[in-house]
Amino acid sequence: LCAAVMKADNKLLKSELEYVKQFFVRQFGVEVTRQRMLLLREILNQPIPLAEVCEQIRQNIDSSSRLQLLHLLFGIAAADGEINKDEINVIKEIAARTGISEKDFESLKSMFVADTNAAYKILEIEKSCTDEEVKKAYRKMAMKYHPDKVQHLGQEYIKDANEKFKKISEAYDDIKKERGMK
Repeated sequence: LCAAVMKADNKLLKSELEYVKQFFVRQFGVEVTRQRMLLLREILNQPIPLAEVCEQIRQNIDSSSRLQLLHLLFGIAAADGEINKDEINVIKEIAARTGISEKDFESLKSMFVADTNAAYKILEIEKSCTDEEVKKAYRKMAMKYHPDKVQHLGQEYIKDANEKFKKISEAYDDIKKERGMK
């Protein structure tokens, strides 16, 4: 799926390869990374059976891990400083095929793509909701993306989960400030 995102805009960029390499090093160590990077280079030269790969992931990986995967894919897309429409479309297809809801996709996307309503999207709520609904949404998202849910996946996933958790908290703080909530 990393390769699918890297190929989405028809440009294979060093910044994207480096992002994946650094992720692998942090997660698996240098030796395993060497092997995986060689495999990735081979995969980049082949058609990617996206539907089949996504189905395997949907069936064999828990929801929290799939959300972490999507976060990684957005990170790859953003590695060159911008996320283009083709990359977003591939990630959206991956999200749908792996069973990630539209709201979860939009929430993660809002963490990487600037949008005037990003704080509301991150919390998966509408701007018209009540203050109580904002608080409830924050608690729900804090539980959903809490770093403890991915501890079994290793330090890199915990780091990403902490980033997401921070973005959720920042979104909540922004909305509270905007509305004058306490």
